[in-house]
Amino acid sequence: MVRRYAHLSPNHLTEHARKIDEVMGFNVTNLALLKKVADN
Repeated sequence: MVRRYAHLSPNHLTEHARKIDEVMGFNVTNLALLKKVADN
């Protein structure tokens, strides 16, 4: 069971978040904040 969800580990998610931040050009880790920035 642990192996099944190993891809959801914080390190794995951090790597993907970093890649998304690089593509978007800014560092926003909170989706609510991202929406607030997009609305302005």
